[in-house]
Amino acid sequence: MSDPDPAAAGPVVVVGAGVAGVMTARALARRGREVVVLDALPAPAGLCSHANAGILAVGHARAWAAPSAVGALLRALAGRDPSLRVTRPMDPALWGWGLAFLHECTPRAHRANTARLQKLSRLGRSLLPAAEAEMALPPETRREGGLYLFQDRARFDRHAASLRGDDSDAEVLDRAALLAREPALARLSERLVGGLYSPADAVGDCRLFVERTCGHLRRTNRVALRFDRRVTGFRRAGRRIEAVETDRGPLPCAGIVLATGVETPALTDVSTRASWLT
Repeated sequence: MSDPDPAAAGPVVVVGAGVAGVMTARALARRGREVVVLDALPAPAGLCSHANAGILAVGHARAWAAPSAVGALLRALAGRDPSLRVTRPMDPALWGWGLAFLHECTPRAHRANTARLQKLSRLGRSLLPAAEAEMALPPETRREGGLYLFQDRARFDRHAASLRGDDSDAEVLDRAALLAREPALARLSERLVGGLYSPADAVGDCRLFVERTCGHLRRTNRVALRFDRRVTGFRRAGRRIEAVETDRGPLPCAGIVLATGVETPALTDVSTRASWLT
């Protein structure tokens, strides 16, 4: 996100109408900002948010920067990890980020960062009911907690150990306790070593939530939603973006937020990266 300039003409432009984009737009509008949401597809929640599981996984919120992540990062740089992709291996900014990331991969930093992430996750979950009520959304989010299953003993032991000493309200369950809580797992008992129950977790329909949020934003006239609008570039003034170029013409802006998920690398080529990160 570029810092919105109060003196600049135009709205804050949010690119991407998934759950991250529309909720960001709502937050900016509540702060008095003029907001325009752009999306290349004809309707909201067309990509990742369309079939997203919609889980508020508070109990599973762990900092990705961990001692085990170092190997995964090296495999990604070598092109040997299909779950990660490095798009600009010769980019100096990427190497600077990589060094900062490695600095956070110590056990102590991982514990501290995970505690912060847990706190942020719990805050987000606590704010959701008020947001649903304010937008008059049906109370469809289910808040019965979440159960996480483990088949690998070493991974289960590491996860259980990482919970000790933090303020997580998650409950670590050995195999017997897991089966007592959920008897339906009995037929899988030989494959399970334990589990984690997080009472703070919730689940809902991500696509439906996004669609209904967009409906609320339309009714309140607080956010302009423009679909079938593909971003083709950015027009800069020095180190700031003054307009978003689209296939339907430029849109002047005071700031920009990219909520574009896996499509972000295609939008942030070398010629625009420095300005939108400013």
